[in-house]
Amino acid sequence: MTNHQTTLKEIVKVRVGYQARGRIEEDLDGDFVIIRPQDFSENGSLNIGEAMCFRPALRIDPRKHLVSAGDILLQARGLTHQAYLIDEPLENAVAANTFYIVRILDDAKVLPAYLTWWMNQPTVQGYFERGRSVSTIPFISKKVLLDAPVEIPPLAMQEKISSLVKLWQREQGLLDDLKNNRENLIHAVARKAVADSLEEN
Repeated sequence: MTNHQTTLKEIVKVRVGYQARGRIEEDLDGDFVIIRPQDFSENGSLNIGEAMCFRPALRIDPRKHLVSAGDILLQARGLTHQAYLIDEPLENAVAANTFYIVRILDDAKVLPAYLTWWMNQPTVQGYFERGRSVSTIPFISKKVLLDAPVEIPPLAMQEKISSLVKLWQREQGLLDDLKNNRENLIHAVARKAVADSLEEN
């Protein structure tokens, strides 16, 4: 396979996220979880433990909106249009209606991790910004999404890029953990210093 430029509509199918009639209320005993933009870290990793549990409305079939490993969630609404890869098997998880669910038709030709990386590149993000509709909440139409340009290099190059991105995400995760641990340590030392100073008085 040689380098090839195409559009998303040639290589994926797209669904919208879970469409609820009204506000979704959290239910800790609910048997479904809904994935929202805030459930992803800055490096694009999904924190599924943070996803909200809920009970679907009786008249809405949530199975139409289930997400699976290999799916890409693209933020359709708002001023940012980040793409996130679902890289682990999930059970009874749906995407919020702020997302498009992008599923590759043939992952023997296009790797999900590569396509996620590509959709987050400045060229494609600029295309989304120019094409989004202006309303109270800006959004990308399905047509604009499907017409997005895609460069498909040979599979071996896709694999290299995917591996590099995964290493970067892992590194960012470790740096975030280090930052949080250092912050917690500083606060603990400061609290102890306050307590010691009060005991001295």
